[in-house]
Amino acid sequence: MKTVLLSAYYPPKTMGGAEISTHLLARGLVEKGNEVRVITVGDMEEEIRLDAVNVMRLKIPLKEKPLFEQRHSKKSALILDQVGRYLKDADIIHANDFRSVMALLEWKDKQEKTPPIIATIRDYAQISGSTNFINAEGELPANSIEDARESHRIKEAGRVRRFFRWWQYRYNINYRKEMFKKLDGQVFISGSQMELTEKHQDLKKMRKTVIYNPMDDSYLDEKLVRGHDGAVLFVGRVEDYKGVRLLLDAWQDVIKKVPEAYLKIIGEGVDKKDYERLVENNGMRYKVSIHGKVQWDRLMRIYDEAQVVVAPHIWYEPFGRTVAEAMARGKVVVTANVGGPSEMIENNKSGIIFERKSKNSLVEALLRALGGDENIQKDIGREASNWVRDNLRKRDIAIKYENFYKEVIDNKIS
Repeated sequence: MKTVLLSAYYPPKTMGGAEISTHLLARGLVEKGNEVRVITVGDMEEEIRLDAVNVMRLKIPLKEKPLFEQRHSKKSALILDQVGRYLKDADIIHANDFRSVMALLEWKDKQEKTPPIIATIRDYAQISGSTNFINAEGELPANSIEDARESHRIKEAGRVRRFFRWWQYRYNINYRKEMFKKLDGQVFISGSQMELTEKHQDLKKMRKTVIYNPMDDSYLDEKLVRGHDGAVLFVGRVEDYKGVRLLLDAWQDVIKKVPEAYLKIIGEGVDKKDYERLVENNGMRYKVSIHGKVQWDRLMRIYDEAQVVVAPHIWYEPFGRTVAEAMARGKVVVTANVGGPSEMIENNKSGIIFERKSKNSLVEALLRALGGDENIQKDIGREASNWVRDNLRKRDIAIKYENFYKEVIDNKIS
């Protein structure tokens, strides 16, 4: 099957788990004998092979995003004309982020005929006007100016841009909803994400399915390592919606009971400096360290050093790659009881689940994870790793995508 994958970013340049998942899917499809071409953007025009995958990078001459998203998408669609022959020759075109979806569908509107176009829905862009336009309580979408004031998408913008970003959001949301309806199929990365999306958009006529993100085989094939006693790890966006403030509040209680415990936070985000001050002001400088972003191919060693990995998100995490990676490495994972991570973990068997947004529940879960019997911790880690092995192998995920591709193609033909 000839498949074209579109992604705004692609390894070695990544913004998060979406690009890693796209790369692993591409490798899985190639291993299954499919002809795969990835189209992405870069600093220069080039065509390379990365891990047996053909990758074509296009240089997009858009110095800044125009005020109207529709105009930006139309300009991006013009650039796709450069690779129109590959798109039209494919059996299916698969977009892997909302930017690619918008550009592809604007491009499609100018063509007489195109192959089926599907998308993996990796966030909440189609119902929120940005990738995850949430309010301070982690709810979607942020519908009022009061809500928006605490949204990380507003806070990360400069003062002058904040009002315009809110205005853009209000403009974007209807445009996006209409565009996403034009897809021939949608893949959600968790049942929770699909359910939440359907609360805000009618998808009854849309061909859709749930397929989890794939895992790199190296996470499963290398020997499991227990990690250092008391070492707790957080990996992800260093922002409120990921639960970092909640975690730091809980951590003050944890270290009173477990003085040897140490928290390492890996990532970047708009609230990072606030958290560094919070750590300093609360006398935790020797119990917490906040580091910058780490390249995805170096993360496995960092997981291996930890005894516990925590995902305290207050929003509805669509999937939770860091949770899956930590499970694969046999770690005791502590996660909130909503979103994709709660689907992967069976409480007290393959991880520990706490009540979303509850500091006391998080403290209790962390103390249980740190203070449990070593054999029980090993059993939890083994169960977690086995679940990932049984459900997230990239070859198995590729087969699920192949089946969905065929279903969409057959439906288009009929």
